[in-house]
Amino acid sequence: MRRLVACRPALVLVAVVVGAAPAAALAVCHGMGTRPPRGAITSDNAARFSEDATILAARVAVGPWLCGQRAAKFDGDLKRIRARFPAVTDIHALPDFALDQILIEVDPRAPWLAQWTSGMILTGDARVDMLLHRFQTAAIDSVLKGSTLFVIRFSEPLNIPLIVKDFRSASPHFQVVQENGIVGDGNRITFRNISGRRRYTFSLGWGDCSAGCASRHFWHFTLLADGRIVVRESGTPIPSLPVPE
Repeated sequence: MRRLVACRPALVLVAVVVGAAPAAALAVCHGMGTRPPRGAITSDNAARFSEDATILAARVAVGPWLCGQRAAKFDGDLKRIRARFPAVTDIHALPDFALDQILIEVDPRAPWLAQWTSGMILTGDARVDMLLHRFQTAAIDSVLKGSTLFVIRFSEPLNIPLIVKDFRSASPHFQVVQENGIVGDGNRITFRNISGRRRYTFSLGWGDCSAGCASRHFWHFTLLADGRIVVRESGTPIPSLPVPE
């Protein structure tokens, strides 16, 4: 976790910053077909977007693919916020799980278990293979040698909770299908759309963050339609010494 050394008062601070008028509202970009819709984040364009923007785009996704227009808008907003409030420059979004993989535990009696154990992707089961192809599966790896728990790796970030739901119903041989969760805690960025206003909350966490962070300081940024940014601080005051992880 990055360290901040600046001391902040315990009171709530509200400031208004004037800036350029924002671009149009976040575009809706989703599809339920067999291929990514136009404008989706794919392996060809994923490098254009920051990890922060990709994480936020995943949280607001309504289809299986993430929207590049939304990610670009998030990147623009975050750049504006950081340019005007350098205290949050080193705070980044923390994913709750990997955005390009899921975990699947397979029944040892599955007729295609040997294929996955050897690293092959396709199973011969039409429904399973359709999903593996649809979501551009890049690799399938055993968690441990001899294990029936596999990591399914995709070539692009996806709306993982929706992907998990699709795979759970794909085969009776799938005993467990779940996200590949991230252990621990740290700094975070969250987003909410409140009555048409975009609200970003940056938070700095410290103190035993491997178990969930005992203390946390928040900056709440609201982007107004006229280009202004309203900021409010809350939470535990930041200590003057380097923040312990």
